Amino acid sequence: MRVWSLTCVTLFVKSLQSLLFLFAIPLFDLAQTPGSLTNQDVIKKLKSGANISEVERMICAAPTVIFNLTPSDADQLLLAGIPDQTFKLMARRNHGETCSDTPGDPSHPTEQRETLILPDATPVRLRLMRNLSSAYARTGDRIYFEVLDDVKVAHYPYVIINREATAVGTIIDAQHRTTLGRASKLVVRVDYVWLADGDKVALSGGDKDFPGHGYVGAIAEGQEFLAFTNGDARVPIP
Repeated sequence: MRVWSLTCVTLFVKSLQSLLFLFAIPLFDLAQTPGSLTNQDVIKKLKSGANISEVERMICAAPTVIFNLTPSDADQLLLAGIPDQTFKLMARRNHGETCSDTPGDPSHPTEQRETLILPDATPVRLRLMRNLSSAYARTGDRIYFEVLDDVKVAHYPYVIINREATAVGTIIDAQHRTTLGRASKLVVRVDYVWLADGDKVALSGGDKDFPGHGYVGAIAEGQEFLAFTNGDARVPIP
């Protein structure tokens, strides 16, 4: 009786193994099915030696894309060597647009669109998005701001910089108070802001030097800055 029981168990285990093997084949094939194109796919393609035209053709040819284009992700793409025009192409694909021409192919010239000029020294009101303190801030750290008002070109209804768009800055000096009496302070700079079309424009005039209060230099979340565009920015009319 015991031998019969062991035989039944052995047959059951073998049958179960066979079923698992049969189901594993379609599951394996499913795992190999290519998914949506991502930031890492684009960076990997560029690092493999492909030129920008090949990278852009891959972006255009992808059936679906899932690009993360937050400011920190954008910094990683730009540091990897992805130029602004390719970043803008990724933003258009993310919004469901298709490529109207083949990037890098002279036989398919890019359609010329009418542009507006956002003048140099256009004011942009910003607010700091998080608290900063010289106790933990480091020189070179990125900081982020939120745009407080829509920015438009005079006499045109188009929004060039969206309210709640992100501006990016840098901590250019962070000093903690020492026992030798050196005062603590934070010096921050506003570098650029993202435009409504996915491009960016440089900012200036937002430098601030905040002296220390007590043992740390600090800037409170919500602190407002008045920055200005640094140079003219050409923006395609939507």
